[in-house]
Amino acid sequence: MQTIYRLHRLRGANALRYYYGDIDLITPDAQRKYKALQFFNKHGLDATLDAFDISRSTLFRWKKSFKNGEYKKVSLNPRSRRPRTFRSSEINPLITTKI
Repeated sequence: MQTIYRLHRLRGANALRYYYGDIDLITPDAQRKYKALQFFNKHGLDATLDAFDISRSTLFRWKKSFKNGEYKKVSLNPRSRRPRTFRSSEINPLITTKI
């Protein structure tokens, strides 16, 4: 998917995008994940699991993707669930000629 920036002609837009992390591209789901990570840093594991009703592994998976994304909120956006490889239909040529 190609990203279209609204402020591409504005002087200093790249600096704003760098500091604020592509605000227009952050989904509500990413906001929720970020809020949970901030709560985890402040209050600890048990309080976070109770407050956000998520599993421990989910929280640490979000934390890892946030860290690998250079601590930008955009890295918490949901990714595509489509498989990388999938089976294609192979129909016997004799059957297609019969049809």
